[in-house]
Parts: sequence; structure tokens; C-alpha cells
Amino acid sequence: MSSMITGGGKSTFRSFYDSCIAPAFYMDYRSLAFGRVMVASYLLADIFFRALDADIHYTQWGQFPASMAAPLLEYRFTLHLFNGSYIFQLFMFAMAALFAFALLIGYHTRIAALLSYIMLASIQNRNVYVLDGSDDYNRMILFWFILLPSAKRFAVDAVRTQPTYTAQRIIRNRDVGTLGDKTMGGGAQPNQSHISLSTLGYMTQFTCIYLFTALLKHGDDWHVNLNAVYYSLNLREFNYGLTWTLLQYPDFLRFLTKATLLFEYLGPILMVSPVLNPYCRIFSILGFVGMHAGFGLCINIYLFIFIPMVAVSTYTPSLIWDYFDRVITSVRERHMLTIYYDSKANDVQQLHEDGIFVDESAQQHGEELKSRYFSVQFDGDIYCDYQAFVVLVSQSWLLWPLQSIVKTKPCCQFLSTICSAFVDLFNSRDSFGLKQRKQAINNTSGDKRSIGRILVTIVIPLIFILYVPYWNYNGYRRSLDATYPSPKFATWAYIFKADQWWGMFAPNPPKYSRWLAVPAQFENLQDVDLLNDLKQVDYVANPVYTFNSGQRQRNFLMSVIYHEEIRLNYGRFICRTWNINYPNEGYGKLKTFKIVLVQRLTREPGDDTPNDYFKEDIWTHTC
Repeated sequence: MSSMITGGGKSTFRSFYDSCIAPAFYMDYRSLAFGRVMVASYLLADIFFRALDADIHYTQWGQFPASMAAPLLEYRFTLHLFNGSYIFQLFMFAMAALFAFALLIGYHTRIAALLSYIMLASIQNRNVYVLDGSDDYNRMILFWFILLPSAKRFAVDAVRTQPTYTAQRIIRNRDVGTLGDKTMGGGAQPNQSHISLSTLGYMTQFTCIYLFTALLKHGDDWHVNLNAVYYSLNLREFNYGLTWTLLQYPDFLRFLTKATLLFEYLGPILMVSPVLNPYCRIFSILGFVGMHAGFGLCINIYLFIFIPMVAVSTYTPSLIWDYFDRVITSVRERHMLTIYYDSKANDVQQLHEDGIFVDESAQQHGEELKSRYFSVQFDGDIYCDYQAFVVLVSQSWLLWPLQSIVKTKPCCQFLSTICSAFVDLFNSRDSFGLKQRKQAINNTSGDKRSIGRILVTIVIPLIFILYVPYWNYNGYRRSLDATYPSPKFATWAYIFKADQWWGMFAPNPPKYSRWLAVPAQFENLQDVDLLNDLKQVDYVANPVYTFNSGQRQRNFLMSVIYHEEIRLNYGRFICRTWNINYPNEGYGKLKTFKIVLVQRLTREPGDDTPNDYFKEDIWTHTC
């Protein structure tokens, strides 16, 4: 009797797992790979735009020198304080870009993700006054890619560690989609879906972002009069695009307020729905993309628009990938392309073991296929070496726009040299052979591998699964009651950069717009605004610098409004800029300037009376 009960219990649990847990909490390996590429691409864009102003924000002679940054670190760390020179900062950005590129192509993926996370945390800690909510979002999403198996597909690591699968996947693509696993929803292939504490942790983090974003919006403008979107669109330092059109429809804005708040609650839940999960995920993904794209059409928040789109890409259901597999298979069958790798090699079986497919008919083509590296047969013609590479680029659904570039002679010479060096390097069996790599792995300590596996797959994910909701809940409680105690282990959260805050436009959007004007007196030019292309000071006109100075500089200038401690060094930076770095003989030397805070009150909906403007001198500086 007991054995029957036990057996029945196992069957019941398995049934519950297959019907509820697996369809809701899985992530497709292809989606994880796609998310990895998106995260790395976002990192590269962020690095690029930060590097444009590296001398302003991260050097000793910038707006925020090391002497000010060091005392604010407390338990945080930053490698960017080792040297305050411009060259060193560019070197650090180059290293960050290198790690992000390694993450993009999936080369030593976990290490690349870890190093990218360290570099991202370091640059964020170096200057906290240029940060906004997108930085927390980016950092927390990147953290989970240290733990997620995002290199199983579309990665160099997939070729290095799973050669047999890769070869079969490329050559026998016509079988894709025929091995569906109904428990994964949408016909996922048996080994395409992944469930672990890491996937659960990623979903927990994503849910916390939007759940606590919604909870923190507990003001009347979100729940009673529904004017939150109206006040958000009236922020002169942010609004542009469709703002003025939407402001003509106050009832529609109230609907958007209600819809935004509702979707921030329901969107993450739909991602893990056990019923019709693929379709719920598609609806939720489109909802998040549409919501943030809508924000971007009305409010200038720079890269903040894109990081949520990056985050939801990892939820892409399997049926989407299976559909694309069928389409690509159909195209490949119409335009058959065969790759012959190392056609001069005699040990064809050895190449098969290394994950390289060599068609048996290669021997029939004789001299035509005797290339140094590889050959391609396409539409009856045979191409060798670099010409074969050009054909592959032209037939790639991702790289085809580059075919006109790779056909040029300078590009041909450059890439041929690079490829020749790399191929010769990797063909060296003594250093980089797959058998040697496998042997080296087998010779390492099994105990160390087991400990590392337990840390990555169980201990670290479990700690963050428990702590991230606790941290966010604590922040929510403190937003309601300032006397509520700070979270436990906050020091460790700051060290590992797990601290986060999702309170944009919470509890209500501001009912005023704030920006700066900097009226200056040169020797030969008077009363011009340094933040408005040296035009005459106009305190009523919409600010220009908030749209043309870049995300980081705008954030820093907004910090100048609220943080008096950075105004002195900002003033010194202005004097150096105009009198030393970029002097103008026509204007003469910059003598004095003021930093003026301009505030514009937003009228209630339906009130057409002119807006009130106030200005206050918050800093006076003499050069």
C-alpha cells in the first residue's frame, strides 16, 4: 500500500511539474542566447556614449574629480579611480568593450559576463551623479547572465563545448521542429528548454522591477484623479515628440495612466502563466515593448527606452524560434549551400569528431576544392577561401548588408590577414585542439568543479532570489514610513551592487519642471547662457541642453540642482573650459557666472491660465 502511495505521489508531482511548472518557468536556450546578444549590444552602446564624455565625467580635471568621488564610495568599489588621466579612462572603456564583445559572441561567456558586470559596477560607482534608473536596470539584468546558461546556442562556446550538436544543427536543419516537447509549450525541442534557480532568479528580478514600480506609485495622481501621465508629459526637461498631441486628449491620458499601472502589475504575471504560456508571453512582450516605445515617443529618456526591451527578449517562447527554424530551413532547401572545410585533410573521421562536417562528395571535386581553409558550393559554383567567406556573408540573414564592404580590396586584404593568423593559430593541435582541451578539463579537480557548479547553480541564485524581493519590499515600506529600519546586510548589497530602486514618477510625478540656466559675463560678451549656445538668457524658453548634451551630462546637471556639494567643482570646470581648454579671443576671458534654477509650475488639467515661473540663484562663481 505504501509503495502505491509513494508511486502515486511521484506521478502526481511529475504531472504537476509538466502541466504547471515547466510551461510557466522555462526559458528557451535560444531566447537566452538572444538575450545575451541584446544585453551585450546594450552594454556596447552604453560604453560608447559614456566614452564620448569620459574627460568630463571620469577624469581628474572633469566635473567630478577623484577627490570628490572617493569619500562617497563607502563599501562600493571602482577600478576607475586608480588613475585620473583621460588615457587611462579610455583604456578602461576599451577593456569594458572587449569584455562586452566577448559576451556578445559567447566566448568564455560566464567569465565575460562577470568581467562586464565588474566593469559596469566600477564605472557606475565612479560617478553616481550621472546615473538614472536605466543603470540599475542594466546592472541587475546583466548580473543574471553570469549565472544563466546563455551560451548553449549562437555562441563560440557552443561550438567549442558541443561540437556534435553544432554540426548536426547546421547540416541537418531540416529536422528542426519535428521533435516538439508539448510540456514546454509551443513545440520546444527536447533540449531547448531550461529551468533552474537561475531562470527563477531572473524572473524574480524582472517581476520585482515592475511590481515595486507599481507599488511605489501609491499617490492620488495614479489611483484617484488619474492625472499621472498628464503631469509626466508636462515635464519640460523631458517632453518632446508626441507630447503636445497627446496633451489635447485628457481622457485618453487618464486611460493611459490606468493602463500603465495595471500592466506593470499584470505583465510579469503573464510571463509565467501556466495556461497558454507562449501566447501570454507574446502578448506581454509586445505590451512591454509598446509601453516603453510609447514612453520614448513622448519623453526623452535616452537608453532607458531600450533596456526593458532587452530584458523581455529572454522570455521569447519556443514556438517563435521553431517558426523561424522552419522558415530558414525552407529557404535553405531552396538555396542549398554546402561548406567544405579543410578539403585537403585526409583524416575526415577526425574532423567529424571535432565537430566539422566534411561532405563525402568533397573527394569528387578534386582540385576545385583544394583551398587552404574552406570552400563553398552555392548554386552550382565553387568558391574558395575569401571568396567563400564573401558568399557566406551574402547569404547570412544577419550579415548580408555587409557584403558590399567585404568585397572591397582593402577589406579583403585586412580580413584575409586576420583570418589567416587566427586559422593557423587554432589549427595548432598542440595548443588549441579540442582533444587537448577536453583532456585539460578532465585533469582538473572534480571537487573544485563540483563546488563551483553548486555555487553558480544553487547557492548564489538562491541568495539573490530571497534577498532581492526583501530589499525591494524594505524600500517600499520606507517610502511609506521614513522611520522603517534599513534592510539587513545592506553593506553586502552595496559591495555586490545588488542595491536597486524603482521609484521613477513615484509616488506622484512632479507637478513642476526644473532646469538650469547659467548666465555668464565674459570680457567682451555679457548676459549669455552657457547652457544655450551663448544666446541671451531666456528663463522662460524650454531648456535646450537637456536634449543635446547627452544622457549622462543631463543627469549630472539635474544633480547640480539637488546637490550643493558638486557645484563648486562644476564651477571650476566651467572656468577651465572657457579660459584654459577652449579660450575664445573674441569673447575674452570668462569672468563670472551664476547657476540659476528655473522652476515652472504645471497647471491642473483644464486650467488654461499661464504657467508661473520662478527662478533662484543657487550658485555664484568668479573665475
